[in-house]
Amino acid sequence: MWQDLIKYRGNLKLIENVSFGLEIEFVNANRSYVDDEVKSLYDTGKISKPWELVNEETLYDGDQIFSTRGGEAVSDIFHDTKSTWNDLDKVCCAIKKYNGKISQKCGGHVHIGANILEDNLKYYSRLAKLYVVYEDVLLRFNYGELDYPRDNLYKHAESNFSIFRHIDLFYKNDKQIRSFDEFVKAYSIFKNMAISFRRLDKNFVLSKYNGHKEIKNWYDYRTLEFRSGMGTLNKSIWQNYVNVDTKMMLCCLDDNKDWDYIDRLFYDTVGNYDLEEFSDKYNLSRAISFCNFVFDEDIDKLNFLRQYIKSDAKLDKNVLVRKKKS
Repeated sequence: MWQDLIKYRGNLKLIENVSFGLEIEFVNANRSYVDDEVKSLYDTGKISKPWELVNEETLYDGDQIFSTRGGEAVSDIFHDTKSTWNDLDKVCCAIKKYNGKISQKCGGHVHIGANILEDNLKYYSRLAKLYVVYEDVLLRFNYGELDYPRDNLYKHAESNFSIFRHIDLFYKNDKQIRSFDEFVKAYSIFKNMAISFRRLDKNFVLSKYNGHKEIKNWYDYRTLEFRSGMGTLNKSIWQNYVNVDTKMMLCCLDDNKDWDYIDRLFYDTVGNYDLEEFSDKYNLSRAISFCNFVFDEDIDKLNFLRQYIKSDAKLDKNVLVRKKKS
């Protein structure tokens, strides 16, 4: 199967200050059994950090009859280390041990530490434009093991286009919002977006952790949440999710990339946007364009393309030859 052809790695070569967290939604398994199993793994040193098993009502439409079945495994703060990926593997195996499965309702959410973008609106603007330009490519990639969207995708991970199309207002025009705090105030109110900024807001962060765990500095717990991913218990696909989300953010720091080219594509996309028209289309050349812009390593590109095309067709470096920009 094509999933087995995604190269799983000991690490993703992320810089040291990159942090992330995972939310693995699953159904069928008794959540308390999985919880006991994961706690045992931590207590015996087989995983390096604790995980929390919580209820996720959206999996059963809020029906409390099923409140003990399925749920969400929420990780601690991770970094790109061998022990992190071992933990992920062990937790996925623990869910499967008790017949946990992924349904059409399951999501796979990735939180990336907001410190990467340095509270710099120039970098946030670049991320927004990348998303708008390549939303169709990212959607298909985030279908995970499927070639179609999960149930209620746009309810729980709504397209950011409606707010990202105005991203220039936050840093170019003196008559518009310019401070990062004002940016957070304006954007963090939007709930359940594909890329959520809610955890940039101090009050929201404190409300999430209040009475749950002691945090020394709320600022260190700020994240961007990527919500479009389909749930999975496949460790390679989880690693792919983290790799794409973090390296998409990291590439926004690189002034040597052709951001004028992205600007041109962005304004063209804004003028011709139709999510329903392009969300189910397969466009390998656009996927290659995304890969060549965001990634530096061929392994990143090939792993992305494997999950994008969802096929065991042969892929090699020849497919990555950059075409001249028109």
